[in-house]
Amino acid sequence: MFGGDPGKIAADLWYEQARTGLGAVVRKETRLETIQALVFLALRDHGRGNESQAWLLIGTAIRMGQELDLHMPPPSKSRLSPEEIQVRQSVWGVCLLLDLLLSLQLGKPPAVADSLRSPPVLPSPQSQSLFAHTYNLCHIVSRINLHLYFGFTPSAPTALATLKQELDSWQQTLPMQFRISLGHQPEQKVLEINMFYHVAVILLYRPFYKDKSNVGVFLDAASTFNMLLEKYRNADASPSSLAVSSPSMIYLIFTTAIAHLSGYKYKEKAESHSTTAALQTQLHLLHCLEALKTIGVLGSLRGAVGGRWTG
Repeated sequence: MFGGDPGKIAADLWYEQARTGLGAVVRKETRLETIQALVFLALRDHGRGNESQAWLLIGTAIRMGQELDLHMPPPSKSRLSPEEIQVRQSVWGVCLLLDLLLSLQLGKPPAVADSLRSPPVLPSPQSQSLFAHTYNLCHIVSRINLHLYFGFTPSAPTALATLKQELDSWQQTLPMQFRISLGHQPEQKVLEINMFYHVAVILLYRPFYKDKSNVGVFLDAASTFNMLLEKYRNADASPSSLAVSSPSMIYLIFTTAIAHLSGYKYKEKAESHSTTAALQTQLHLLHCLEALKTIGVLGSLRGAVGGRWTG
């Protein structure tokens, strides 16, 4: 009756207490600590598969962040210390990252369109920080999402060229310690940012993959993701690495699986497929399904394959 993991019980109690007191807190004067608490609650919901609640909580955190001007660069005569400015920028950056990832996963518009700002307001951690490069990549992916999937100007062909240039530039300026090298097993966090980059390429070319000049790039990105996925499964000498991966990994894997399937269906209609291509597609899909099974979400996603994600 009283069994169970004490850590999990404590976490559940903290979550319920925090959610109970949330209504009273948001009616008070906005504080940075309140935004941080909302982020923690959203992360917990995201990790438990309750993406809709996480999306709502992050939306609230973003509105409160805007009330504190977190989305604006600090004034030249700010009374804030450099450490306080860094914390504010980091909190805002995390809010935008979660807003983007949840919006992509749910197919809903983001709560804020900071990526369309010119010039954009970016956090300013050290240039060698993985967070800084992750944020910059998410900034580009957010623009891909807004321009190509939610109809923000410019036109799609113009956006494709511009966004491709931005992705190419991001990859070229990625420091060597965050790149994938042959014969070397990278850390999980390095694999994750490279996997996200290849999903960004998939998202960029997905509206145009039926163009013969683009389908190769589209499928190459999906194939490279699968190669990195295999490395990820063996990272830290632990085959169960996926079981404790970021909840966003589900979206990355599922998006890649749909890219493999869409590319094969296009080639099949164009009568340019072969038995080898069919076997390669089946193998890629099998690896994606095995990864989702390891994470523990395969059953909940089976129904989606025949629904909105096909075609």
